[in-house]
Amino acid sequence: MDEVLRSTGDAVVERLALGRGSLELALRLWNDEIVLLRAEGVTFLEDRGTWECDAIVRQPDLDELGGRGFGVVDTDGVVTLRFRATSFYPNE
Repeated sequence: MDEVLRSTGDAVVERLALGRGSLELALRLWNDEIVLLRAEGVTFLEDRGTWECDAIVRQPDLDELGGRGFGVVDTDGVVTLRFRATSFYPNE
């Protein structure tokens, strides 16, 4: 199992926005709180239909050229969004 950086417990991805080398995820938590997560220096992104978010995890197999790999895990334990970034703030 990949290292869990943040458990989000049945959150829903409200918005996923990709800008110039940045990624912003807006998650609606079980209590309707919206949490914004931001990654900078994004050089790789693979989205397999991200809708649910149970956890944010590290994906070391994506580490390359100063970037680190991260993923969004759905409620079935499947990584549906993978990306590489130079900085990511999953705890804000």
